[in-house]
Amino acid sequence: MNLYIFLFMIAGFVVIGIPMIFLIPINGLVIFGYFLNKIGFSGSALLMWFSISILIILISILKGIITRRRINIFNIKFLFRIFLPWFIFVIYLYLSYFLLSASGSNYDYAINKIILVTLKGIFPALFISIWILYCKNNRLIEKINMAFIWFGLSQSFFIVQSLLDGPINYRMTVLGLNPIWVARELGVGIVAALLFFEKRWFKYPIIITLGWGIYLTRSRGPFLSLLIVAILIYSFNLIKSRKYRQLAPIIIILMIFSVFVLFGFNMDDYFLRGESSFLESNNIRARLQLYFAAWDDFTSSPVLGKGVGSFYYNGHTYPHNIIIELLAETGIVGLVIFIFALKPKNLIRFNNAFTFFFIFSLITTMFSGDLEKNAYLIMFSILANLDYNISKNKMKLESYK
Repeated sequence: MNLYIFLFMIAGFVVIGIPMIFLIPINGLVIFGYFLNKIGFSGSALLMWFSISILIILISILKGIITRRRINIFNIKFLFRIFLPWFIFVIYLYLSYFLLSASGSNYDYAINKIILVTLKGIFPALFISIWILYCKNNRLIEKINMAFIWFGLSQSFFIVQSLLDGPINYRMTVLGLNPIWVARELGVGIVAALLFFEKRWFKYPIIITLGWGIYLTRSRGPFLSLLIVAILIYSFNLIKSRKYRQLAPIIIILMIFSVFVLFGFNMDDYFLRGESSFLESNNIRARLQLYFAAWDDFTSSPVLGKGVGSFYYNGHTYPHNIIIELLAETGIVGLVIFIFALKPKNLIRFNNAFTFFFIFSLITTMFSGDLEKNAYLIMFSILANLDYNISKNKMKLESYK
């Protein structure tokens, strides 16, 4: 099975090309690291990806210089405006740690969180942005979507292997990774399939395969997030459709009602945790305690928070909600910088190539993960802003097609 997965991954690099490299930190670093370990590069997956990405970017820019005889200065200013708020946010995180939490938090956890937010969220988006702006290719967005789908299918193979090797009631995963992160990555693949494929005979088998993978992980947040995003995608398509525009409100209401009916047929019992099911109060009591603990941290230091990593000793490393986490650890100042960097007014535009990815990741960050594990929210917000600004400045961006 591992040999087949390896060959499938290699085929992805051959068919799709460079986007497979750029998306590894978000959707395939674990698998990439697994195969690197197999060939003797133990523990160097992130460094290997970073080095390859830098090399590709330099080659792309060099190619642009050679073919155009100059560097497009507008592109540089364009990227600077998008990424400056995020680098300010990272600087603030470092200051927050060293000035507020250095003596009272776990050093490895806090520093790793800041470093990995940069490497897994900001830098992949920077690499993809530069590549998009400096490489003339009309199918870039299509290839990025294909990379998401290919990684999702790769992980589905691992889940099938786990299913064959373990008991049927076990939460399936990939190489020991938290099943929630696996479900998120499969969800990203489904969103890509919903947006990218028009032919049903090709789209639905992929959605069913990835959806079955999410089902086997028994992950609740990604499952609900995917349902919401799927409803939004189909609602948007109905509203812009000439044929179904008049019936769109009724169809949307029926879709939402169907979701409630789905949970009425004991679907919540499938997501059993401990002695309680998905919708029972006992099941969310521990999560609420973490929320209250984080809120107490915020109220005791509302402006600057208690410092990055300070929540580490509250019985869990993070409160499972990115907004509450930022308030507790970085205060109102940190949350404001974060929201300013997101630039939400540019993101909720349904003709944007990355809007639905952003919405999916935003919803999942309300249920689980810390800032580092939710770094893909940052990546998708940057790419959505990039797509928005490209559409807005198409005449000035000479290298974009």
